[in-house]
Amino acid sequence: HSSAADELSRALYVMMYPWVTFNLTEVTESELADIKAQIDVLHKTPADVGIALSASEANGSIYANIAVKAGKSNKYRMAIWLLEDGIFAKQVGKQYSWQDTHNNALRAMVGANKTERIYGKNIGTIEAGQTFESIVAIDIEEDWVAKNCEVMVLITAEDERGNYDVVNTAVCSVGSALAYEYNN
Repeated sequence: HSSAADELSRALYVMMYPWVTFNLTEVTESELADIKAQIDVLHKTPADVGIALSASEANGSIYANIAVKAGKSNKYRMAIWLLEDGIFAKQVGKQYSWQDTHNNALRAMVGANKTERIYGKNIGTIEAGQTFESIVAIDIEEDWVAKNCEVMVLITAEDERGNYDVVNTAVCSVGSALAYEYNN
């Protein structure tokens, strides 16, 4: 449980778990086959951007060093979320004891307002071959375990309707680094 998880759940109208979302949008059960087809297409298509990412911890904060390199000129947004693994909490309706350990739990989202925290801060137009770089600090709370945390970066790009679709993501554990990857 975190205020970030509550905010995300409210924004995506999550009523219960498990819950399915795709591209930061609520999904109905009737749309699942269509979403699977879209995911299959995405896996065959190179991402619009590459993301290089490193994460470290110091002085009660987690620092993310992020570089985004455009393979395609476009307007982009960048969302940064902090996840934590290994959180023990009794799970209602569980069948097995392992279901009491929660991984990829959302602890924090970076941004000055709800739109930036969930959907990403506008980082402007990045021309093909150009790079955008940013360093962010995320304050960690006393009961969070930094060594169990990961930074997730989501990059969205403007489509022809003016909406933003996720074009790449990267997840990096605290104390490690990722080179540019062009995976959806």
